[in-house]
Amino acid sequence: YIRNCCLKDSNIVSWGPGLYIHRKHVTIDNKSIRVVNNAIAEIIKRFNSGIPELKIDLIYSENTEVFSARGVPNANALYALIRAHGDKRIIADDFPTLCDAKVGRDKRRIQEVVSDYIREEGGAVSRQKLINFFCIQRGWKEYVLSQMLNRESNLIILANSDVIHKNNCTI
Repeated sequence: YIRNCCLKDSNIVSWGPGLYIHRKHVTIDNKSIRVVNNAIAEIIKRFNSGIPELKIDLIYSENTEVFSARGVPNANALYALIRAHGDKRIIADDFPTLCDAKVGRDKRRIQEVVSDYIREEGGAVSRQKLINFFCIQRGWKEYVLSQMLNRESNLIILANSDVIHKNNCTI
């Protein structure tokens, strides 16, 4: 409840898990703004490559040292700075997800996203391909992907760890 109230107030930003700070206490110098702008450019580059949605952790983890050196201590803080200094191309209203405004927010549940992807592949999909698509390219946590694969009733995990959608099975 407190988190939602804080996130609705544009003067309060999340600066880490359970840590909220008033915008006037966030001091960002020109070098830090440049680092945030570089992150924004990287996000837009990924959107332009066809990735419509990604997690902020992906961007932060690729340059942790640079962000930390510029006073951006974690992915929450980077997300807050992107919201504050962002680009109209980036939808940043549901931490930790960043969406391409040209495409819009995907309203499907995470299970539906995974299930639809596997169904659209038309056959068995290797776990490595799923990790590449969801974790490496979009920044999902591997444990989240694993949970979705195990929970989704339309998916069958094969003995070799490949995953197939029930609609793609032929008996």
